[in-house]
Amino acid sequence: MPRTVAVVLPAFNEADGLKKSFLNIRNGIRAFPEHDFKLFPLDDMSTDKTFDAMVRWCADYKLPAIFHRNEKNLGIARTVHEAYVRILDKHKPDYFLKTDFDADFDQEAVIRRFAPFIENGMDVAIGVRPDENAYEIERRDDMLRILKEELGITGFNPPSAGSQLYSRKAMTTLLDQPMIRDYNRRWGFDVALPLVAKKLGFGVPVVKIENGSYDPKRRPREKVDAQYNAYVEIVSQLTGKKPAELSTFYNIPPSAPE
Repeated sequence: MPRTVAVVLPAFNEADGLKKSFLNIRNGIRAFPEHDFKLFPLDDMSTDKTFDAMVRWCADYKLPAIFHRNEKNLGIARTVHEAYVRILDKHKPDYFLKTDFDADFDQEAVIRRFAPFIENGMDVAIGVRPDENAYEIERRDDMLRILKEELGITGFNPPSAGSQLYSRKAMTTLLDQPMIRDYNRRWGFDVALPLVAKKLGFGVPVVKIENGSYDPKRRPREKVDAQYNAYVEIVSQLTGKKPAELSTFYNIPPSAPE
C-alpha cells in the first residue's frame, strides 16, 4: 500500500557533507517508488553554508523538499520537536522518518532498513548503530542497565538512535503527551519519544543499522556528559525516581556544544 513519508533531516554546520548525504537519500527513496517521500531539511541556524547547500543539492538531485531554517539556534531536540508539530499540522504524512544528516552516515541504508516497517504498517521503530568512543563505555553500559531494569528495554543505546520511524497515529498520540508536548531540554528528544511510546503500549523494535563511521572527535566529553544526564533525567521523569538514584554517574555539567 503506498504511503506518504516525511523524511525529517536536522542539520547544524553540515554544509561540506550534504552532497553525499542527499545522494544517499536520493538512492534510498528511488528504491521504493511506490511510496511518496518528501524531504524536510532543517537548518538549526548554522554558521556555515548549510542552508544554501540544502537548497542546492535538493535542486541538483531533483528531490522534493520543504526547507526550514530556525531564526536562532535551538539545539537538535527543539528543532526536531517543532518540525514534527509543524509537519503533522500542515502535511499529515502517513509516516515520519527522521535520520541523522552527518556526512559519516549512510542515509540510504536507513531508508532501506525502515522500508519494511512502513510496508507492514508498524507504528514505531528505532534504529541504532555501533559506537566506538572508549570514554562513553561506562556511561553507555550504565544507561543500558537503567533502561533494562527500569523500563524493560534492551539494545537501545540512546546517542546512537538518530534514525527513527513513527506512524501518523503514533506521532499524534506522542505529541499530545504532556512529557513530550512540554519537552524543552537541549538533548534527548529522540530518547523521550520511544520511551514514552513504550510506556503507552506501542511496540518499539530496536534494529541495528550497520553502516557509517564513528568519529569520536564529534563527541567531546562535555557533550557526552550533557547527553547522558538528559537521558537519565528522562527515565527519572518516567519512573518517579531521582536521577542520582538511577545512576551514580549523574551530574550536572556546564552547557555543552551542539
